[in-house]
Amino acid sequence: MTSKTIKTCTVLVGLITALCILFAHIIPPSALAQSLPATGTFSSTEIKSEVSEYQTYFKQRFPSVPFEKFSRGVYALPQYARQKISRDLLGIIPPYQHALPQSIKALNQNSGAAQSVAECLARYPGAHSFPYYYNGRAITAEGAISDCIQSSDLSNLAATADRIAGLSAAYQQQFRGKLITIDYSDSAMSRIYQKGRTLFWSRRGQHNFSCASCHVSNAGNRIRGDVLSPALGHSTSFPVYSPERVRRLNQSSNNESSYNDVWLSLHNQYSLCYIRAGAVPLAEQNPDYIALEVYQSIMDTGLPVNSPDFRP
Repeated sequence: MTSKTIKTCTVLVGLITALCILFAHIIPPSALAQSLPATGTFSSTEIKSEVSEYQTYFKQRFPSVPFEKFSRGVYALPQYARQKISRDLLGIIPPYQHALPQSIKALNQNSGAAQSVAECLARYPGAHSFPYYYNGRAITAEGAISDCIQSSDLSNLAATADRIAGLSAAYQQQFRGKLITIDYSDSAMSRIYQKGRTLFWSRRGQHNFSCASCHVSNAGNRIRGDVLSPALGHSTSFPVYSPERVRRLNQSSNNESSYNDVWLSLHNQYSLCYIRAGAVPLAEQNPDYIALEVYQSIMDTGLPVNSPDFRP
């Protein structure tokens, strides 16, 4: 047997092993995915109960991780301890240090308009309370910023998705450490939660994966050398500064245009996950992505806002 053949066999064995590990844990833990009815409106009590069960699952899966540390994502896990040392050193002078001031300046400028984006956002309850049900719809922080740009005629801010993600990072920095508190008392918000819940647990794409396949059942496991992050805490750190991930997203979407900003929104991350599952990614602020964000943000109740953050 040649060395080339041995190398090929080794790679195949590694891939098969990773897939076996993934599919061996594909069944959702406990009754998380089936504990509440699939139809009808969820009551606040039912949602609160599911939040408790969901968070308890991750606490028991990773007993050495303090609850508030789940906002750090995969870097909080013991499986990532070695990489965490390097990341903590890098965090002393964050990679986004040169980019964030530009976003802060843009957030506060009005350029002759009636008000700045920051002044416009003051009517909302705060970054830790997004998504927020307002004026007949669930609105995300990025959605609110886009609305503010349009209503204040701040077209000079170039309201592209990457620029809005940078403005959102500047906005959320003001609320860093505040605990996630989503108001889901409105029955309309409850229906959006239900839609997001269905999307989170439902499989999609050529590879037939759901969000839960990787980030609940396989949280902390390795696939192709990467540690899969726990779903608990996903909504707390975005937008993140990530040149490589934005480049990857542009390439995967066959988008050859250059980009000026390197902020990745939660919806960008959803698109990357859709692509990895072999599904067609959706546009920013698509109702399905908004519903997913509603579900995940409610599940993250009580965790601190950790944005802006950075990823490799």
